[in-house]
Amino acid sequence: MKAMNKLYGVKEGRSFWKVRLTAVFLVIGLFLLFSLVLILLIFRTKIAGIIAAMFNFGDLFRIAWDLMMVPVILFLLLLGIATIYFFAPDVKHTWKWITSGTMFAILSWIGASFAFAYYINHFSSYDRTYGSLGAIIILLMWLYISGFIILAGAVINSVIVHASAERKEPGNR
Repeated sequence: MKAMNKLYGVKEGRSFWKVRLTAVFLVIGLFLLFSLVLILLIFRTKIAGIIAAMFNFGDLFRIAWDLMMVPVILFLLLLGIATIYFFAPDVKHTWKWITSGTMFAILSWIGASFAFAYYINHFSSYDRTYGSLGAIIILLMWLYISGFIILAGAVINSVIVHASAERKEPGNR
């Protein structure tokens, strides 16, 4: 929240309790949302099989289910990142100003995750060098990359808001 306020050039004007409650609700809400995304990613074929067995649907339903899950998962990810961009900074803005940064963040996050996974699987030797601590190092590196991408999307949103026709100067909420 502090980083996003700096990106928008504003000082925190919300009360201490409002900032803490916003942070708590963001953490809980995003945890639940990203947990749902993870469950859908991992168990989508099993869920499709259960639904197909309950209603006597065939293999065509399973294929349609898998194809339908891609936009659903992308929408849930977009919703999560857009929620961060909307509620984290102490700025009054509309949803239209945060969509560009959100799209950049999601596409970059997916691309960076694939590239990082490729690197880990083909070039790194963290497990041989650090043993079981290698998994923690890899997780922390991925979280660092993810945080950087989320902040880069917030920079895009901030630049768009400051350069828009309504021209919101840095420091204005």
